[in-house]
Amino acid sequence: MNLSIQIFAALILSVICGLIAGPDNLPFITKWIAPIGTIFINLIKMMIVPVVFCSLIVGVTSLGGDSRKLGRISARTILLYLITTAIAIIIGFAVAGLIQPGHGLEAMGKAAPKIKEAPTIMQVLVNMVPTNPIASMAKADILPVIIFALFIGVAITKIDQHGNQVLTNFFGAAAEVCYNVISMVMKFAPYGVFALLLPVVCKNGPKVLLPLLSVIACAAIGSVLHCLLVYSPLASFGGGISPIKFFRGMSEAMMLAFTTCSSSGTLPVNMKLNGDHGEAFEVVLEADVEKNQGAEVPMPTDNKTKLSLKKDESDGFTMHYTEPGDYFYKVSQTAGKTPYMTYD
Repeated sequence: MNLSIQIFAALILSVICGLIAGPDNLPFITKWIAPIGTIFINLIKMMIVPVVFCSLIVGVTSLGGDSRKLGRISARTILLYLITTAIAIIIGFAVAGLIQPGHGLEAMGKAAPKIKEAPTIMQVLVNMVPTNPIASMAKADILPVIIFALFIGVAITKIDQHGNQVLTNFFGAAAEVCYNVISMVMKFAPYGVFALLLPVVCKNGPKVLLPLLSVIACAAIGSVLHCLLVYSPLASFGGGISPIKFFRGMSEAMMLAFTTCSSSGTLPVNMKLNGDHGEAFEVVLEADVEKNQGAEVPMPTDNKTKLSLKKDESDGFTMHYTEPGDYFYKVSQTAGKTPYMTYD
């Protein structure tokens, strides 16, 4: 059974068992079952810093130290984040305005919660630069870890080729180890989700949960709309993949986020899935198959590596690096169309 289905089944089962058990069994559940859910969340959070640190270094080194390309990617990422966040806010306000969730619910607290004052932009920039990267890793302070990883990745590209290759292979292998650990932890996900939700249902019961159905429906409708209006076009036009394939590949992260409501807990799973489904990708090669049968087509790259596209004796082309020990890339040929390069 698909892991996403298992997680969803654990969600349904936790609601049923929680309603049956009721508040009378809450002490037992809190003592013996709830800690299992906490252990699961801790196992996921355990991998946040390692997977972010190693994956970012691998990503930066794969750019070959091209600071301009890194800057363009960073700018596009920030712009995409701001645009999708704005759309999510608009969808949230629109759905909440139509459904009016929360009617029939009594305020749980008499006093309004204290809201911390938002830091200034300059303070955010100052906090992004770590004074002690090891301390930032220990506190799982992600922004300083990201900045540190970016500097390490760029610095690796500046050293000699042998050291560059050794460190790139090391952090690449370390990233794979992180993904494997996350895969092992995710096999425990259905049990963890069940243990997290069971005490919540037992404690609140139907009197609180039933009025909350409008809130849950509101969140679900907003999420579905965001997937259809934002993620689907981005996957189709921006990523060149089928939205169905995208949602199937990312279903584990989405279901974990929906059931645990933990963005930090979902982050390692998200990065692991991006590693799994992002290793095989296609890029359009600006080469004409019909005009270059058997010819070498020079490919744009950095100053350290030269690429050429050669017609081989099979059904396609092969991408050759001039540097020894690098990979060969198979290029599929479709008559009359631009070829696509794919590597696994």
